[in-house]
Amino acid sequence: GRCKCNCNLDFGSGDGSTEAQQQQHNRLQSRTDQRRGKKEAWTEERKERSKHTQAQAVKLFVRRGKKEAWTEERK
Repeated sequence: GRCKCNCNLDFGSGDGSTEAQQQQHNRLQSRTDQRRGKKEAWTEERKERSKHTQAQAVKLFVRRGKKEAWTEERK
């Protein structure tokens, strides 16, 4: 029987040992998929976070600029 995960491994003609092999292989495959999913979610999260910190930095910078301009005016 062919493998369910498109890696095209062929486990012979379905005697018991190959069935066990296939199940083990599918289990491994789903585990790597889960890991990949977690990693993708994590990178997305990081992207969002970096966007957020950049925005905050810009805000701080603008505020600092305004404050400096204001003190210049007061002088």
